[in-house]
Amino acid sequence: MPYLRWIVIGLLALAGLLYGGDWLVARSQGARAFSSVLVQPYYAVALKDGKTEFIMLNPETRACVHALFPHFGDAPCWYLEGHKRQRIDVSRNAVLPIDAAPISGLETASAHPPKAFSSLCR
Repeated sequence: MPYLRWIVIGLLALAGLLYGGDWLVARSQGARAFSSVLVQPYYAVALKDGKTEFIMLNPETRACVHALFPHFGDAPCWYLEGHKRQRIDVSRNAVLPIDAAPISGLETASAHPPKAFSSLCR
């Protein structure tokens, strides 16, 4: 059992050194450590009948950092590159912003006017 304590302490120290080293490398690169990724956020609205309505938002450019871990308030670029579609779950009583357009599936459809979700719950 005394070995378990040292193993845990060693793993925590290793994780701290890895994060600290990653931060030092990102900090030493200066502006070259930062980049941007275009992501497509969308709302997933749960309807009363058990179905889900998807509402695409305008694509956004998100700042990212070239590192293993998040630093300086930005997500790692490797993570954003793998998660370009970002789902936002919405409850039944939420009011959506004006620029949201309902769609079928995940394809963009501009033929539908934007709706507030609270009007669908009546």
